[in-house]
Amino acid sequence: ADVDAYREIARKVRDWSGFGALASYGHCTPIALRNLEACGNEGVPPEETLVLVADSRKAVMRNMRNEAELRFLDENLFGPEGVECVHVKGASLARRYYPDSSLRTHRDVDILLRDDDRLKTIEFGARNGYRFFVAGRELEVTRDADITALHEFGREVAMLSPRLAVIELHKSIDKAMRIF
Repeated sequence: ADVDAYREIARKVRDWSGFGALASYGHCTPIALRNLEACGNEGVPPEETLVLVADSRKAVMRNMRNEAELRFLDENLFGPEGVECVHVKGASLARRYYPDSSLRTHRDVDILLRDDDRLKTIEFGARNGYRFFVAGRELEVTRDADITALHEFGREVAMLSPRLAVIELHKSIDKAMRIF
């Protein structure tokens, strides 16, 4: 039924230009491409399909990098140091609700931590070459006072790993995440 509905709508589209860019802007190119392929790409110009393919590859590579970083943290922090966290948003949704986790793009990995586990994670990051960002600005961590400041005042701290994966450490769930 979805294929028939798509084909009916696709026949009415007069100008597909910018479709790939729009899907990219909406962070949904992998799922858009998969659905278009399932429907036979009817009506979509090849140049727009190429945009979808290129952006999908970037998204899948980013997802893979994030998944590898989660495995690294599981093996080197969460397990060995007993850090407990709840995975929320992108990566978590991809694993639970999508038939193929590559279809749910995510630019970062969001985790919710108890206060003491959040401190352990920040300390781990400082020891292991992560860079830290709060409110979009980098905070150079060179002393214990910097770690304390991140822990105490950063409601949401982003850690950029040496492997270029972004891990967001949440101390609370904001309004946009009420579903969790």
